[in-house]
Order: sequence, then structure tokens, then C-alpha cells
Amino acid sequence: MPDSDGSALTARAPARGGAVRLRPARAGDAPELYRLSAPSMPDALIERRPEFYRRHAGEFLVCDVAGRIAGCLGVQRLGGLAELYNVCVGARWRGRGLGGLLTASAVLLLHLDGVPEVVLFSRTTVTWFTWLGFKPADESILPAERRDLIDRGRGSQLLCRPTRPDHLLIAALRGTASVPKDANVA
Repeated sequence: MPDSDGSALTARAPARGGAVRLRPARAGDAPELYRLSAPSMPDALIERRPEFYRRHAGEFLVCDVAGRIAGCLGVQRLGGLAELYNVCVGARWRGRGLGGLLTASAVLLLHLDGVPEVVLFSRTTVTWFTWLGFKPADESILPAERRDLIDRGRGSQLLCRPTRPDHLLIAALRGTASVPKDANVA
């Protein structure tokens, strides 16, 4: 979910001081998006095959560190809402604030694009997303066609937050927030 003109954003990597480039994924990134996401597939709410990433590369925002994709997340528009999905950071890059940087950047870009709220489903990282200001939400906020796709057997929780800037998003962008010790980090 890059800025509307498709240009990349550059940010300082929280906690390490290295340059991180946030940019829209390109079709050629699909194999790397799959490779990055594959380790979490056994625990994923939805299994995705390599062709998924080829078809949906345009929905992804990536963290590029020294020419390598270190993290990614997908954004799907749902009428007046947007849904974040497939939020992941490679094992080598975890603990450096890249998941927070990606998520906060996507939320703020959606705000600039006029989207008032963002949702996501999580089973294992609920505490981490709560740290970023997401709160449990009722499925009634989703469009009917999205509600119909929910697999209740997966045990995931719907979370929502407004896209307007707040101290939680700013802290994630700056890399100055403390992640709870018990949070599984993206």
C-alpha cells in the first residue's frame, strides 16, 4: 500500500539505524514474498501458494533492506475499510521494529488515502497488534461478502483501529515504543 503515486518511502530502521526502504511490491518480488511468508504457513490463518503472490503483488508493501525484502504486508480494500493481511518479517530481521514500521506506515498511508478504519485477523499476534492500537471488533463492521469468507474454525480474532495518526503509530515509526515481552512479533 504505497503512496498514491507509487513512489517508495524511505525510513530509518528502528533500533538499528540502518536505511530501510518501504516500497510497493513488484510482480518480480512474488517469489521473495512467498519465501518470506512460507515459514509461517503452518500457523497461517490462510495458506497461500506462490501464484497468490504473483496475482496480488500490487497489494503488498515491502521493507527493502540493502536490496533484500526483509518484511511485507498486504492491504485489501473493503469498501470504506481496508484489511491488512500477511504481515511478516523475516527471522533474520525480527526484533528491529520492522513489523511496527510496516504496519504503522500502511495505516498512515491508508489515512492519507481517506480510509477511516483498518482491520485485520490474528490468532498468534493479537497482543502485538494491540500494542499498535488495534482493538477487538465485531464482524458486523465488515462488508457481507468479507464476513462470508470467515473460517471460524481457525480461531482468529478480528481487530480494528482508526487510521488517524496517534502516539502509538508515531512511536512505531520512530522505533521508540516498547513491545510487550509476551507479544509474538511480526
